[in-house]
Amino acid sequence: GGQIETTLDLDAGNYSLTLQFADGLHQSYGEGMSKTINVTVR
Repeated sequence: GGQIETTLDLDAGNYSLTLQFADGLHQSYGEGMSKTINVTVR
């Protein structure tokens, strides 16, 4: 298995967070296997 969750302590503001899918050697499977979301912390 790999890491499936984490906790982020963010100050108030706007952020772009990207989830990147990678193999067991931490090599990325490429941009097509990633997703970016925008979040606002109030």
